[in-house]
Amino acid sequence: YLGILLSEAVLSTILKYAWQAEDKWDEPFYNQKTEQEKNSSSILKFISDFLAFLVLYNFIIPISLYVTVEMQKFLGSFFIGWDLDLYHEESDQKAQVNTSDLNEELGQVEYVFTDKTGTLTENEMRFQECSINGVKYREVNGKLVPEGLTEDSPDGSTAHLMGEELLFLQAVSLCHTVQISYDQADCLVGGDPFSHANGFSSSSMEYYASSPDEKALVEAAKRIGVAFTGRNGETMEIKTFGKCEKYKLLHVLEFDPNRRRMSVILQTPSGGKLLFTKGAESAILPFSSSGEIEKTRLHVDEFALKGMRTLVVACRHFSPEEYTDVDKRLTAARTALQQREERLQEAFSHIERDLQLLGATAV
Repeated sequence: YLGILLSEAVLSTILKYAWQAEDKWDEPFYNQKTEQEKNSSSILKFISDFLAFLVLYNFIIPISLYVTVEMQKFLGSFFIGWDLDLYHEESDQKAQVNTSDLNEELGQVEYVFTDKTGTLTENEMRFQECSINGVKYREVNGKLVPEGLTEDSPDGSTAHLMGEELLFLQAVSLCHTVQISYDQADCLVGGDPFSHANGFSSSSMEYYASSPDEKALVEAAKRIGVAFTGRNGETMEIKTFGKCEKYKLLHVLEFDPNRRRMSVILQTPSGGKLLFTKGAESAILPFSSSGEIEKTRLHVDEFALKGMRTLVVACRHFSPEEYTDVDKRLTAARTALQQREERLQEAFSHIERDLQLLGATAV
Protein backbone atom coordinates (compact mmCIF):
# COMPACT_ATOMS: atom_id res chain seq x y z
CA TYR A 1 0.00 0.00 0.00
CA LEU A 2 2.84 2.38 0.70
CA GLY A 3 4.22 1.75 -2.77
CA ILE A 4 0.83 2.50 -4.32
CA LEU A 5 0.56 5.70 -2.30
CA LEU A 6 3.99 6.94 -3.40
CA SER A 7 3.33 5.98 -7.02
CA GLU A 8 0.04 7.90 -7.07
CA ALA A 9 1.67 10.99 -5.56
CA VAL A 10 4.53 10.95 -8.10
CA LEU A 11 2.18 10.31 -11.03
CA SER A 12 -0.18 13.11 -9.98
CA THR A 13 2.71 15.56 -9.62
CA ILE A 14 3.99 14.72 -13.11
CA LEU A 15 0.50 15.04 -14.63
CA LYS A 16 0.04 18.40 -12.91
CA TYR A 17 3.13 19.83 -14.60
CA ALA A 18 2.16 18.22 -17.91
CA TRP A 19 -1.30 19.83 -17.66
CA GLN A 20 0.16 23.24 -16.84
CA ALA A 21 2.71 23.11 -19.64
CA GLU A 22 0.38 25.25 -21.78
CA ASP A 23 -0.28 28.80 -20.65
CA LYS A 24 -4.05 28.49 -20.95
CA TRP A 25 -4.07 25.70 -18.37
CA ASP A 26 -1.93 27.56 -15.87
CA GLU A 27 -3.12 28.47 -12.40
CA PRO A 28 -6.77 29.76 -12.31
CA PHE A 29 -7.44 33.45 -11.87
CA TYR A 30 -8.29 33.05 -8.19
CA ASN A 31 -4.95 31.37 -7.43
CA GLN A 32 -2.53 33.50 -9.38
CA LYS A 33 1.11 33.28 -8.21
CA THR A 34 3.31 36.21 -7.42
CA GLU A 35 6.48 36.92 -9.37
CA GLN A 36 8.58 35.56 -6.50
CA GLU A 37 6.66 32.27 -6.52
CA LYS A 38 6.97 31.98 -10.29
CA ASN A 39 10.76 32.50 -10.11
CA SER A 40 11.28 29.98 -7.30
CA SER A 41 13.22 26.75 -7.83
CA SER A 42 11.48 24.11 -9.95
CA ILE A 43 12.84 21.35 -7.71
CA LEU A 44 11.36 22.94 -4.60
CA LYS A 45 7.99 23.37 -6.36
CA PHE A 46 8.04 19.72 -7.44
CA ILE A 47 8.78 18.54 -3.90
CA SER A 48 6.07 20.81 -2.49
CA ASP A 49 3.48 19.49 -4.94
CA PHE A 50 4.56 15.90 -4.30
CA LEU A 51 4.07 16.32 -0.54
CA ALA A 52 0.70 17.96 -1.13
CA PHE A 53 -0.52 14.98 -3.17
CA LEU A 54 0.95 12.63 -0.55
CA VAL A 55 -1.21 14.25 2.13
CA LEU A 56 -4.28 14.16 -0.12
CA TYR A 57 -3.92 10.47 -0.97
CA ASN A 58 -2.93 9.41 2.53
CA PHE A 59 -6.54 8.59 3.40
CA ILE A 60 -6.75 6.05 0.58
CA ILE A 61 -5.31 3.53 3.07
CA PRO A 62 -8.07 3.11 5.66
CA ILE A 63 -7.29 3.38 9.36
CA SER A 64 -8.92 0.00 9.88
CA LEU A 65 -6.17 -1.58 7.78
CA TYR A 66 -3.51 -0.47 10.29
CA VAL A 67 -5.55 -1.97 13.10
CA THR A 68 -5.98 -5.22 11.16
CA VAL A 69 -2.25 -5.51 10.46
CA GLU A 70 -1.31 -4.85 14.09
CA MET A 71 -3.87 -7.40 15.26
CA GLN A 72 -2.42 -9.97 12.86
CA LYS A 73 1.08 -9.31 14.22
CA PHE A 74 -0.15 -9.61 17.80
CA LEU A 75 -1.93 -12.91 17.18
CA GLY A 76 1.00 -14.21 15.14
CA SER A 77 3.33 -13.68 18.10
CA PHE A 78 1.42 -16.35 20.03
CA PHE A 79 2.48 -18.98 17.50
CA ILE A 80 6.13 -18.28 18.36
CA GLY A 81 5.40 -18.97 22.03
CA TRP A 82 3.53 -22.16 21.12
CA ASP A 83 6.33 -23.49 18.91
CA LEU A 84 7.74 -26.63 20.56
CA ASP A 85 10.98 -26.31 18.60
CA LEU A 86 11.67 -23.10 20.56
CA TYR A 87 10.87 -24.66 23.94
CA HIS A 88 13.77 -25.11 26.41
CA GLU A 89 13.18 -28.20 28.53
CA GLU A 90 15.96 -27.63 31.09
CA SER A 91 14.58 -24.28 32.23
CA ASP A 92 10.94 -25.11 31.35
CA GLN A 93 10.73 -21.88 29.38
CA LYS A 94 9.07 -21.12 26.08
CA ALA A 95 10.02 -18.43 23.59
CA GLN A 96 9.00 -15.00 24.84
CA VAL A 97 7.90 -12.36 22.33
CA ASN A 98 8.47 -8.79 23.51
CA THR A 99 7.43 -6.95 20.35
CA SER A 100 4.71 -7.47 17.76
CA ASP A 101 7.19 -6.65 14.97
CA LEU A 102 9.13 -9.84 15.65
CA ASN A 103 7.41 -11.73 12.80
CA GLU A 104 8.58 -9.22 10.20
CA GLU A 105 12.09 -9.01 11.64
CA LEU A 106 12.53 -12.79 11.72
CA GLY A 107 11.23 -13.02 8.17
CA GLN A 108 14.06 -10.77 6.98
CA VAL A 109 16.80 -12.97 8.46
CA GLU A 110 18.86 -14.74 5.80
CA TYR A 111 22.06 -15.66 7.67
CA VAL A 112 22.80 -16.47 11.31
CA PHE A 113 26.41 -16.05 12.43
CA THR A 114 27.57 -17.51 15.75
CA ASP A 115 30.89 -17.87 17.52
CA LYS A 116 32.10 -20.25 20.19
CA THR A 117 32.22 -17.62 22.93
CA GLY A 118 29.11 -17.62 25.05
CA THR A 119 26.66 -18.03 22.17
CA LEU A 120 27.24 -21.75 21.77
CA THR A 121 28.95 -22.59 25.06
CA GLU A 122 26.65 -20.52 27.32
CA ASN A 123 29.89 -19.53 29.11
CA GLU A 124 30.02 -22.97 30.73
CA MET A 125 33.66 -23.72 30.01
CA ARG A 126 35.06 -27.18 30.68
CA PHE A 127 38.66 -28.27 30.41
CA GLN A 128 39.03 -30.70 27.49
CA GLU A 129 42.65 -31.18 26.49
CA CYS A 130 46.09 -29.67 26.83
CA SER A 131 49.50 -29.87 25.23
CA ILE A 132 52.54 -30.05 27.51
CA ASN A 133 56.05 -30.12 26.10
CA GLY A 134 54.73 -31.29 22.73
CA VAL A 135 52.56 -34.10 24.14
CA LYS A 136 48.77 -33.96 24.18
CA TYR A 137 47.00 -34.82 27.42
CA ARG A 138 43.39 -35.24 28.44
CA GLU A 139 41.74 -35.40 31.83
CA VAL A 140 40.28 -38.76 32.86
CA ASN A 141 38.74 -39.06 36.33
CA GLY A 142 40.98 -36.41 37.84
CA LYS A 143 44.13 -37.68 36.15
CA LEU A 144 46.15 -36.18 33.33
CA VAL A 145 46.58 -38.94 30.77
CA PRO A 146 48.79 -38.69 27.66
CA GLU A 147 47.11 -39.21 24.31
CA GLY A 148 46.85 -42.87 23.41
CA LEU A 149 47.04 -44.11 27.01
CA THR A 150 44.40 -44.84 29.63
CA GLU A 151 44.34 -43.95 33.31
CA ASP A 152 45.27 -47.57 34.13
CA SER A 153 48.39 -47.46 31.96
CA PRO A 154 51.73 -47.39 33.82
CA ASP A 155 52.53 -43.92 32.47
CA GLY A 156 48.99 -42.59 32.65
CA SER A 157 48.90 -41.54 36.30
CA THR A 158 49.04 -37.96 37.48
CA ALA A 159 51.45 -38.95 40.22
CA HIS A 160 54.15 -39.42 37.56
CA LEU A 161 53.95 -35.78 36.44
CA MET A 162 57.35 -34.21 36.87
CA GLY A 163 59.40 -31.34 35.50
CA GLU A 164 57.65 -29.31 32.82
CA GLU A 165 54.31 -31.10 33.30
CA LEU A 166 54.22 -30.05 36.95
CA LEU A 167 55.49 -26.57 36.06
CA PHE A 168 52.68 -26.26 33.52
CA LEU A 169 50.03 -27.06 36.15
CA GLN A 170 51.64 -24.63 38.59
CA ALA A 171 51.51 -21.91 35.93
CA VAL A 172 47.81 -22.57 35.37
CA SER A 173 47.18 -22.47 39.14
CA LEU A 174 49.11 -19.23 39.73
CA CYS A 175 48.74 -17.06 36.61
CA HIS A 176 45.18 -15.77 36.92
CA THR A 177 42.84 -13.36 38.72
CA VAL A 178 40.57 -16.00 40.26
CA GLN A 179 38.97 -15.40 43.67
CA ILE A 180 37.98 -18.09 46.16
CA SER A 181 34.87 -18.46 48.30
CA TYR A 182 35.05 -20.95 51.18
CA ASP A 183 32.01 -22.78 52.48
CA GLN A 184 32.60 -22.26 56.18
CA ALA A 185 29.47 -24.18 57.17
CA ASP A 186 30.72 -27.26 55.36
CA CYS A 187 33.97 -27.17 57.33
CA LEU A 188 32.33 -26.49 60.70
CA VAL A 189 29.85 -29.33 60.43
CA GLY A 190 32.71 -31.77 60.74
CA GLY A 191 33.55 -32.49 57.14
CA ASP A 192 37.15 -33.41 56.47
CA PRO A 193 38.70 -30.57 54.42
CA PHE A 194 41.31 -32.99 53.08
CA SER A 195 38.95 -35.77 52.14
CA HIS A 196 39.70 -35.46 48.42
CA ALA A 197 42.13 -37.96 46.98
CA ASN A 198 44.48 -35.16 45.97
CA GLY A 199 44.55 -33.62 49.44
CA PHE A 200 41.81 -30.98 49.50
CA SER A 201 38.06 -30.73 49.67
CA SER A 202 36.20 -30.02 46.47
CA SER A 203 33.03 -29.00 48.31
CA SER A 204 34.37 -26.37 50.73
CA MET A 205 36.04 -24.20 48.08
CA GLU A 206 34.52 -22.46 45.06
CA TYR A 207 36.28 -20.35 42.46
CA TYR A 208 34.97 -17.09 41.00
CA ALA A 209 36.44 -15.31 37.99
CA SER A 210 35.47 -12.68 35.45
CA SER A 211 36.81 -14.98 32.74
CA PRO A 212 35.14 -18.41 32.46
CA ASP A 213 38.31 -19.72 30.80
CA GLU A 214 40.42 -18.96 33.86
CA LYS A 215 37.89 -20.57 36.17
CA ALA A 216 37.75 -23.74 34.06
CA LEU A 217 41.54 -24.04 33.97
CA VAL A 218 42.02 -23.48 37.72
CA GLU A 219 39.27 -25.99 38.48
CA ALA A 220 40.88 -28.54 36.16
CA ALA A 221 44.29 -28.09 37.82
CA LYS A 222 42.60 -28.58 41.18
CA ARG A 223 40.99 -31.84 40.07
CA ILE A 224 44.32 -33.10 38.74
CA GLY A 225 46.14 -32.32 41.98
CA VAL A 226 47.58 -28.78 41.85
CA ALA A 227 45.03 -26.62 43.66
CA PHE A 228 45.05 -22.88 44.12
CA THR A 229 43.98 -22.50 47.77
CA GLY A 230 44.02 -18.75 48.23
CA ARG A 231 45.80 -15.44 48.24
CA ASN A 232 46.65 -13.44 51.33
CA GLY A 233 48.11 -10.08 50.45
CA GLU A 234 51.20 -10.78 48.36
CA THR A 235 51.22 -14.50 49.11
CA MET A 236 49.65 -17.06 46.79
CA GLU A 237 49.25 -20.60 48.06
CA ILE A 238 48.81 -23.82 46.12
CA LYS A 239 48.69 -27.45 47.16
CA THR A 240 50.60 -29.82 44.94
CA PHE A 241 49.21 -33.30 45.64
CA GLY A 242 48.55 -32.29 49.24
CA LYS A 243 51.85 -30.45 49.79
CA CYS A 244 51.41 -26.76 50.60
CA GLU A 245 53.58 -24.31 48.64
CA LYS A 246 53.62 -20.53 49.10
CA TYR A 247 54.68 -18.10 46.39
CA LYS A 248 55.23 -14.39 46.88
CA LEU A 249 53.50 -12.29 44.23
CA LEU A 250 56.01 -9.66 43.16
CA HIS A 251 54.40 -8.10 40.08
CA VAL A 252 51.29 -8.51 37.95
CA LEU A 253 51.53 -7.60 34.27
CA GLU A 254 47.87 -7.01 33.52
CA PHE A 255 46.17 -8.24 30.38
CA ASP A 256 45.53 -5.72 27.64
CA PRO A 257 44.13 -6.16 24.10
CA ASN A 258 47.37 -5.05 22.47
CA ARG A 259 49.65 -7.60 24.14
CA ARG A 260 46.89 -10.23 24.38
CA ARG A 261 48.52 -11.88 27.37
CA MET A 262 48.90 -11.51 31.13
CA SER A 263 51.83 -12.39 33.36
CA VAL A 264 52.77 -12.72 37.00
CA ILE A 265 56.24 -12.56 38.53
CA LEU A 266 56.61 -14.76 41.60
CA GLN A 267 59.18 -15.67 44.18
CA THR A 268 59.25 -19.44 44.53
CA PRO A 269 59.49 -21.23 47.89
CA SER A 270 63.19 -21.78 47.15
CA GLY A 271 63.75 -18.04 46.63
CA GLY A 272 64.01 -17.99 42.83
CA LYS A 273 62.27 -15.43 40.64
CA LEU A 274 59.89 -16.83 38.04
CA LEU A 275 57.55 -15.35 35.44
CA PHE A 276 54.43 -17.19 34.31
CA THR A 277 52.56 -15.88 31.28
CA LYS A 278 49.58 -17.02 29.28
CA GLY A 279 47.76 -15.62 26.29
CA ALA A 280 46.89 -16.06 22.66
CA GLU A 281 49.05 -18.21 20.41
CA SER A 282 50.18 -15.20 18.38
CA ALA A 283 51.15 -13.36 21.57
CA ILE A 284 53.29 -16.11 23.12
CA LEU A 285 54.89 -18.28 20.44
CA PRO A 286 56.85 -15.48 18.68
CA PHE A 287 58.48 -14.58 22.01
CA SER A 288 59.37 -18.17 22.95
CA SER A 289 62.97 -19.24 22.53
CA SER A 290 62.77 -22.79 23.90
CA GLY A 291 60.29 -25.62 24.17
CA GLU A 292 58.33 -27.62 21.62
CA ILE A 293 57.16 -24.60 19.64
CA GLU A 294 56.16 -26.26 16.36
CA LYS A 295 54.42 -29.22 18.00
CA THR A 296 52.51 -26.87 20.27
CA ARG A 297 51.50 -24.74 17.29
CA LEU A 298 50.09 -27.82 15.55
CA HIS A 299 48.21 -28.86 18.69
CA VAL A 300 46.72 -25.37 19.07
CA ASP A 301 45.49 -25.52 15.47
CA GLU A 302 43.93 -28.94 16.15
CA PHE A 303 42.18 -27.65 19.27
CA ALA A 304 40.87 -24.62 17.39
CA LEU A 305 39.50 -26.78 14.56
CA LYS A 306 37.51 -28.70 17.18
CA GLY A 307 35.87 -25.42 18.23
CA MET A 308 37.75 -25.07 21.53
CA ARG A 309 39.21 -21.92 23.04
CA THR A 310 42.98 -22.07 23.35
CA LEU A 311 45.59 -20.40 25.54
CA VAL A 312 49.35 -20.82 25.40
CA VAL A 313 51.37 -20.98 28.63
CA ALA A 314 55.04 -20.10 29.06
CA CYS A 315 57.53 -19.14 31.76
CA ARG A 316 60.85 -17.41 32.27
CA HIS A 317 63.40 -17.84 35.06
CA PHE A 318 65.21 -14.71 36.22
CA SER A 319 68.69 -14.55 37.64
CA PRO A 320 69.14 -12.14 40.60
CA GLU A 321 70.69 -9.55 38.28
CA GLU A 322 67.89 -9.91 35.71
CA TYR A 323 65.17 -9.54 38.31
CA THR A 324 66.82 -6.42 39.76
CA ASP A 325 66.69 -4.85 36.30
CA VAL A 326 63.08 -6.00 35.80
CA ASP A 327 62.00 -4.56 39.14
CA LYS A 328 63.64 -1.21 38.38
CA ARG A 329 62.00 -1.00 34.96
CA LEU A 330 58.52 -1.77 36.29
CA THR A 331 58.84 0.60 39.24
CA ALA A 332 60.09 3.43 37.03
CA ALA A 333 57.31 2.88 34.48
CA ARG A 334 54.53 2.71 37.08
CA THR A 335 55.69 5.84 38.88
CA ALA A 336 56.28 7.88 35.71
CA LEU A 337 54.31 11.11 35.56
CA GLN A 338 54.42 11.34 31.78
CA GLN A 339 53.88 8.69 29.08
CA ARG A 340 53.18 6.07 31.71
CA GLU A 341 51.28 3.73 29.39
CA GLU A 342 54.00 3.84 26.74
CA ARG A 343 56.72 3.14 29.30
CA LEU A 344 54.72 0.27 30.79
CA GLN A 345 54.26 -1.31 27.36
CA GLU A 346 57.98 -0.96 26.73
CA ALA A 347 58.79 -2.58 30.08
CA PHE A 348 56.32 -5.42 29.50
CA SER A 349 57.83 -6.12 26.07
CA HIS A 350 61.32 -6.24 27.58
CA ILE A 351 60.22 -8.67 30.30
CA GLU A 352 57.97 -11.00 28.29
CA ARG A 353 60.64 -12.34 25.95
CA ASP A 354 63.04 -15.29 25.79
CA LEU A 355 60.20 -17.41 27.14
CA GLN A 356 60.27 -21.12 27.81
CA LEU A 357 57.18 -22.59 26.19
CA LEU A 358 55.33 -24.95 28.52
CA GLY A 359 52.23 -25.87 26.52
CA ALA A 360 48.68 -24.94 25.60
CA THR A 361 45.20 -25.45 27.01
CA ALA A 362 41.86 -26.13 25.34
CA VAL A 363 38.46 -25.52 26.93
